[in-house]
This record gives sequence, C-alpha cells and structure tokens, in this order.
Amino acid sequence: MSSYDIGNEMIFNRVWPKLALCVIASTLYAENVMSLESYSRFKPAIISESAIVIDADTGAVLFDKNSQKKMPPASLTKMMTMYIASEAYTSNVFNFDTDIAVSPYAANMDGSKMFISNNQTIKGHDAVQGIIVSSGNDVAVAMAEFISGTSDNFTKLMNSKSEQLGMFDTHFSNPTGLHTDDMLSTAYDLALLSRSLIQDFPDLYDWYKQKSFTYNDIKQSNRNRLLYMTPDADGIKTGFTSQAGYCLASSTLRDGRRLIIVTLNAPNEKARYDDHLKLINYAYREFDNIELFGEDEVLEQTRVWFGQETMLAVSPKQPIVATIPKSATQQVRVDLVVNPKLTAPIEKNQPVGTMTVSLDQIPLTSSQIVAKDNVELGGWLTRQKEQAKYWAHQLTQYYLK
Repeated sequence: MSSYDIGNEMIFNRVWPKLALCVIASTLYAENVMSLESYSRFKPAIISESAIVIDADTGAVLFDKNSQKKMPPASLTKMMTMYIASEAYTSNVFNFDTDIAVSPYAANMDGSKMFISNNQTIKGHDAVQGIIVSSGNDVAVAMAEFISGTSDNFTKLMNSKSEQLGMFDTHFSNPTGLHTDDMLSTAYDLALLSRSLIQDFPDLYDWYKQKSFTYNDIKQSNRNRLLYMTPDADGIKTGFTSQAGYCLASSTLRDGRRLIIVTLNAPNEKARYDDHLKLINYAYREFDNIELFGEDEVLEQTRVWFGQETMLAVSPKQPIVATIPKSATQQVRVDLVVNPKLTAPIEKNQPVGTMTVSLDQIPLTSSQIVAKDNVELGGWLTRQKEQAKYWAHQLTQYYLK
C-alpha cells in the first residue's frame, strides 16, 4: 500500500498509511454526508429548509444543509418518472412516435396539467415534453400506465429503482408528486437521482432545458425559471405543493464543470431561485476540478508471482479527477492499495487494487487500479523458484505482523 501527498505544488511523498475511506458515490449510502464547504471562504445564507450541491463528475458534496432530512418532494418526483420512462425509451418499449393512451384516471388528475383528454392518444415525444416542460400530472400518469399497466404498478417500479440508485431515504407513492403523507425523500437522494438522470441518459437530457411546449394550441412555459436567469442552467425540475413548499433540482454547466443543486421547502418562488443563484456562484467560485492522474499514468511497479515478469506496472482505470477547495491549505492524500498476492497470468486492464483520494479525512474520489500490461505464466522451472521465494516472503510477512 502506497500513498502520495499532493500539495499545492504537486509534490509527491511516499509513505505507508492505512486505507482511507471510500468516496460518497451515487450507488453508496452515506449515513453522514461529508461536505467540503468547511474549506470555503464565503458560505451562502440559504433560506430553503434543505439544500445540497454536488459536483456531477466527482460526486463531491460542496454544500449541505439538512440534506438527509426526509421531506415531501412534490414534482421532483417526476424525475424518477422520467428516469423510468427514459429506460423504457432506450429499451425500445416506446419511441417518440408511439401512441400512448390516456385513461379517464389520467385525464382527471389534479394539479398541473398538459391538458390531455380522456380516451385520446398522445405521441411519445409529446408525453415526454408534457412531463418535463409542463410538469403535467395527467401525462405522468398516462406514461406510468403505458409502461406498467397501472399507476400503482409503476410506483412499485419507482421504489425498486430508488433502491438501485442508492436512494435509501426515499419512498414514492405516485408518479406525479401529489402529496401523500408517506411520500418522502431527501435533498441528498434527489441529487443522486439528478446525477443518474443526466449521466445515464445524456442523449435525452436536452429536453430539460426546453423553455416552452405547445400542445393543442396551449403554450406552456417551462416552470424552471432558472433557465431564464443564468445561461449556465440547463435543467432539471421544479416542484410545489402547500406541504412541500417551493422545491427545485437544477443543473448548471460552466467551463466543462457540471453542478447539481437541490433545495426543498423554500417559502416562496423568489427565495427558491435566489438560493440556487447563490449556490451556483458559490460552488464555481470556491472549488476546482483537478486531474490528479491520467488514465495511462504508471502509479507503481508491484510484485507478481509465478510469471514471466516479476514486476507489473499499475495505472488508474480512468483519469482521476477530484474536486478541490481553492482555499485548502491541507494536502490531498492519495492511498493506493494493490493486492500483495498477485499471481500470473494477469491480463491487461485486470483490476488489481484501489485508489482513494481524500482531503483531511474527507473522501473525494476513488477508482479501481488495473494492470497496465499482460503477464504470462512462467515456465515450470520459473514457477518452482518463485514458489520457494513466495513461501519465504509469506513467512517474513507473518513474523513482521
């Protein structure tokens, strides 16, 4: 196990520490969200009851306010409706020309509407725009019924998908977000969902920045007013009920860096957008993404047993990028753990260990470490010699413990 300390001047020092914690990732559950905001010079005052900012690429938490408090999600629920609809689209369950039937139950939904009629059919592309842009409860139910037969069956699918995405503090009771007492989520979980929606369906994400949608001669503007307030914003979803307050999941892209921001229960619409504008400026001002290691960069030469070669170069599975506070004076710690009992044969790109990057015990990112080359199995005589060396090495390690 090796470690490097990366200071502001990118100086490397080799030591032998214990393995650091794993990064908060979209598939993991964090009992306590570890945020980098303590390193920021200026923290925004946020009015919303709950808020979180994450870097979409690294998963780093840049701001946290009650992000694991369970609260009503309102129409942010429709992000999960669209996640499942996007899966159905990419699996050819429907396409943009597919006719989707509208039941009386769907047509008579309360709240925001696309204004579809009982027993008509709508095209797939209109249904998608109606959910994203118009936030139509009627069309959300029509899509749910098309995919799963009934709204209840679709809701079961939503909850199953929540667990798969690591949203362990979320329970959905319908595909619309209309309030029920048992429908709850957290800003943290909804940020994970937002990130997955963008990363898993990049070809469909352009829909979320569409500013208006016209259906049956009724033009509706996108309810996400942040799209009009900053050129960086390109999604995602608003929500409001009297119980949930004013909610927003937004995403911004500036100079190649994507942020995801979720706020819940702002007291009014102005406060909702003021919070997001403050958090956008804060996150881009206070943090940078830095590539620490390239994909093919050799991290270490490690011992291989019983092979034609005795040493193996290892490298990251992908470029290692971390979100670093601009004001941080602490050194970034990179812990490299390679399997000490690697035996031939080994194939190029075979996983052989892990790398974890942390800042003052706060996890930043992690990656698999892979073999940079093949190592073929040695001949009979080589293997006999290696066997004696291997057992001698094992005995030495045992007595050093």
